[in-house]
Amino acid sequence: MGVMIIAGLIIVIVTIFQRLTSKTNFSSEVPYSLTEEMPKSFKLKDVVIGGDKIGVQFQDDKGENFIIFYNVDDGKQIGRLTFSFSK
Repeated sequence: MGVMIIAGLIIVIVTIFQRLTSKTNFSSEVPYSLTEEMPKSFKLKDVVIGGDKIGVQFQDDKGENFIIFYNVDDGKQIGRLTFSFSK
């Protein structure tokens, strides 16, 4: 049991060391910046990232919900989904 604990600890330490010392190819510059003006009555409900799209869900003061979809590659709005719940 002690050997397994020591082996596990060594694996964790080596993994942490490799991740800290690995060179990444992340760009230091932001590829685009997106500023979208929303009314103060809108509440941000959720942000979902999937594939090459980002969905941002809002709710207005009337209770109507909508999701705006953006393309990850260029930041352009590619769609909007509006929905409301029946009572």
